[in-house]
Amino acid sequence: MASPFHGDVHIPAADVLRQLERILSHEKLAGSPRLSRFLRFVVQSVLAGNTDSLKEYSIGTNVFDRRQDFDPRIDPIVRVQATNLRIKLGEYYSGAGLQDPVVISVPKGGYVAAFARPGQSTSSEDHERVDHTIAVLPFVNMSSDLENEYFSDGLTEEIINNLAAVPELKVVGRTSVFRFKGQQQDLRDLGRQLHAGAILEGSVRKSGQQLRITAQLIDTKTGHHLWSESWQRELGDTFAVQEEIAATVARALLPQLSPQASSRRKPRAQAHDLYMRGRFEQNRLAEGSGNLALALFEQAIEADPLYARAHAGLAGYLHHLALWGVARPHDVMPKAKAAALRALELDDQLADAHITLGSIQCSYDYDWEQGRRSVERALHLDGDLAGSYEALAMYVLVPRGRLSDSVTALQQAIASDPFREIPRFMLVACCSALGDFAAADENHRANPAPTPYASLVMASAYEENGELDRAIAELSKVAAVCPGIYGTSVEFCRMYTKKGWTDKAQAELEVLLELARTRYVPATEVAMAYLGMGNVAQGLAWLETAVEERTVRLWHLPSDIRYRAIRQNPAYRDILHRIGLQPVEVR
Repeated sequence: MASPFHGDVHIPAADVLRQLERILSHEKLAGSPRLSRFLRFVVQSVLAGNTDSLKEYSIGTNVFDRRQDFDPRIDPIVRVQATNLRIKLGEYYSGAGLQDPVVISVPKGGYVAAFARPGQSTSSEDHERVDHTIAVLPFVNMSSDLENEYFSDGLTEEIINNLAAVPELKVVGRTSVFRFKGQQQDLRDLGRQLHAGAILEGSVRKSGQQLRITAQLIDTKTGHHLWSESWQRELGDTFAVQEEIAATVARALLPQLSPQASSRRKPRAQAHDLYMRGRFEQNRLAEGSGNLALALFEQAIEADPLYARAHAGLAGYLHHLALWGVARPHDVMPKAKAAALRALELDDQLADAHITLGSIQCSYDYDWEQGRRSVERALHLDGDLAGSYEALAMYVLVPRGRLSDSVTALQQAIASDPFREIPRFMLVACCSALGDFAAADENHRANPAPTPYASLVMASAYEENGELDRAIAELSKVAAVCPGIYGTSVEFCRMYTKKGWTDKAQAELEVLLELARTRYVPATEVAMAYLGMGNVAQGLAWLETAVEERTVRLWHLPSDIRYRAIRQNPAYRDILHRIGLQPVEVR
């Protein structure tokens, strides 16, 4: 061992090693071989003076058995497991290890283990100023006209996007911060909920062509103001002031950061305003209200055909309609793909446009390899974007049966955007498919904002675990709160059949078929209902229809446990072959 000490806190190596073994023998780590191996590696590397080896690539290959082509920007295994390790160490030292003579930690910002005596702090903690994870709360609309709400929301989103372009910062995703819109909460508590070391909040007053914007940056650990400023500008300067706010905030958090001149083309003011209105209406769609998003994105493009974000917004909105089963794929996906390609032709640095393109290439074109490259390109551009990891799991990993890797990607998505819906329920589904029902239940309970769809997925997990009555009870809650969701009928068909309640199952099937006659219902849903009732012929027929209509939800066909009954059926395997996928081994 090169040195018995580490940093400014002098602790003999023998004491550190004894503490390491004490931790590894405790139940917090003893049941997790990978985390134990991780902790041993970082501690021994520090004691040996080999801190240069504590990089993501070397940890991934030496600890987590990743291959030589391991790319940390795409595979987040080290970052996710480092978070898990810090949680386990925190739990240990707040309980069994409270009186231990040595404190071992892995401070944020790297993977170098630190050692201290109780009550002391490591040198890295002494010099840490503010965690470089920032949450941008929705700016408050102070205008007399409530219709200007779109502007304050749009300003918030653009500041988030600009900050996300700074590699040294981690930015909490939009979904999570907008959960707190209009709420008055202690910012230190918000920091804990959003895992953010700093919060940016502000207000916008729009009067005619005049803008007044105020913003302040708060340290969530202390509640102290780090910086505040106000701007008085013309409406046409919106794009510039968004970039100025983001740059000022970045320098406040990272004083060593060199100013970077923006290379982004400034769009026409009218086009940018229409784009912000389109984004506002798209987000209202998720809340169940009517929307004008399609027309507004198209008007933005007409006002400035070279505005890449307007094309990307149109692409994302149309793909969103197909993903959630609101529109028939043939009606929206070709136009969505054309818009995504045009956006990238104008600006190939737009990560969200790469995500949309990759999603379409996989789920509509069945060009899984090209889709993988598009998703990986998004990860290269913005490794903290929750949507990138969501798409990686959904369109790259799950279709190939790589469920454990999907869990890792989804955990990273949740770390970036804790309130984002899809990663939350996908994580539950993956844990269930892996047979880890305790993890499925734990992750469902950990969801800070469970949606009806999350409850549908958890009901399916209960059923798979043999808890049929509990599953039906969970499903009944969803049906009571949100009547008319076709997913409840699909699940009821299978569960009632298992209970022997054939009349009830048939009634739910009729409800589903009636819905399919009056609105678009993805054919995969009807197929699963028939399969759940034991009607394999009709189930396969509806899967054929799903292939013809290019139903987006065929991505989980190889891995979804609800298709277990037909996995060996030649017709099922033929369908997989025709959409470019292979059968996979699942539990």
